[in-house]
Amino acid sequence: IVLGILLYWLLSFVENDIGRIAGPDHDSVRREYVPESYDLQRDELTRQIQSLDRKIKTLKEQQQILNNSTDSLQNTISQLLEIQRESLQRNTEFPEKSRQILQESQSVFLQNQEKNQQFIKQTADLTLQKQQKEEELSDLRDKLKLLETEAGAAFAKLTEKHRIKLAAVKLSFLVPVFVVFSWLFMKYRAGVYWPLVWAAFLASFFKITFVAHE
Repeated sequence: IVLGILLYWLLSFVENDIGRIAGPDHDSVRREYVPESYDLQRDELTRQIQSLDRKIKTLKEQQQILNNSTDSLQNTISQLLEIQRESLQRNTEFPEKSRQILQESQSVFLQNQEKNQQFIKQTADLTLQKQQKEEELSDLRDKLKLLETEAGAAFAKLTEKHRIKLAAVKLSFLVPVFVVFSWLFMKYRAGVYWPLVWAAFLASFFKITFVAHE
């Protein structure tokens, strides 16, 4: 029994070595069907979309800061106009300092409004560019999906051929071994060496059965 286990292990060791024969490389097969330029174009489009996303986010943050400043100016202008209106009603002089602040605030308010329109236009332009890039990327991904499906089918066929090749190599080693051990078994199974030939025959029989089944 111990000898049979050891012989089975030895045959498994050789079989495993045969099983390590390199099969088809997925990347190489894929490259035959998918041009490298498609991968580079996909990566470049992805990078451009990410860059546009960052720019849009930055513009929106700047616009938010500008809007906060504009709101503050609007409140200041409203308060100064209210003071000015009350001064007119009471026939009191509107302070010159307040007049200057009002004029400056109105000027900055108008500038902010103009900047806000620029932010809106820039954001719209970048959003349009992003949508165009996303459409290009979507079309490219559809092409890649079809090509990769073909590459996957080809790789599956090559893998199956490789499995058959490995099976043939394994059996081309195990069958002669089994035949030799069977001949020794038939000749010496009742002699003094019967434990050896029984162990060798059973070990080779079970190994070739499992390999053939696999």
